Amino acid sequence: MRTPAPLLLLLHLLALVSADSPPTSDPPCTATSPLTHSFVDLRPLTILHSGSPSGPDNTPTHLIPNPDWAARGWDYPANFTVNICGAEGEGDKDKEGEVKDPQLDVGAFYTVNGTSYSLGRVNDKPMFRGRKLVLTYTDGSPCTSSSPSDTDSAASGLAFGSPRRKSTTISFQCDNSLLVRAAVSFVGTPDECAYFFEVRTSAACPGVKREEGVGVGALFGGIAGVFAVVYFIGGCMYQRTVMHARGWRQLPNYGLWSGIGGWIYSTTNGLLRGVLRCIPCLKVPRRQTGGFGRRDARGTGYEDENRVLDALDEEWEGGY
Repeated sequence: MRTPAPLLLLLHLLALVSADSPPTSDPPCTATSPLTHSFVDLRPLTILHSGSPSGPDNTPTHLIPNPDWAARGWDYPANFTVNICGAEGEGDKDKEGEVKDPQLDVGAFYTVNGTSYSLGRVNDKPMFRGRKLVLTYTDGSPCTSSSPSDTDSAASGLAFGSPRRKSTTISFQCDNSLLVRAAVSFVGTPDECAYFFEVRTSAACPGVKREEGVGVGALFGGIAGVFAVVYFIGGCMYQRTVMHARGWRQLPNYGLWSGIGGWIYSTTNGLLRGVLRCIPCLKVPRRQTGGFGRRDARGTGYEDENRVLDALDEEWEGGY
């Protein structure tokens, strides 16, 4: 037994619609958790400056003259300046030992005795490590010449003959109780090469990715389109082969569709008449017809009334 052609077409189209679409990458400065599938958007934390014409997604946002996020060093002999997914505002200053590349911007730095040290290049790809959302900046100033204290820790920066470079790891915590956009705290550095920060912000709280709604709508629209095509093709084949219909009568439910035009016309006509009756200036006076107390076009209303009254009076008198 051969499978009908409409059924084969339906199965083929359903397979195309239900096929998994290729995974799309997250926009810059956003991340999706592989465990909970929650979506986090850190773009509101990016501070732009007069030298930064666009944000992580190449759209103008948050262009403010204020400095970047500041973190107090506490027991560390310097304070820190950090930006999220964007370059810090003092990009025109030379950072100690920094690679001169105009395409790469500094995401964090600190200053000691008038000398600034880079803590890494800008990175707009945060990622989840388990349930922790982190952002890493790498390729900062060399660790061998950037120690603010007279210790031998800088010597540990040499690895296989090449100096290590400073890096930054920023951990984000969801906090809806803050009255500001974010609070940046310096956690520490074990070797004055790797620096750790914590950012508490409401932007790190899970949200919904906008593209998901579009995908669901497209899926249901595709399924509805598949059923419409199968209904049309299958109905035409049935009307032609079984009912031996020709012309427009091959359409499925031809009687129903042919009556839609008349139904639309009568409904529209009734609605327009109702609307016109509600407008006083468009009301047409009705023509009066003959009857009691009324005069018709020929003026015989009162004569007919008098004849009827006379006949009643005669019947009344004749009864006595």
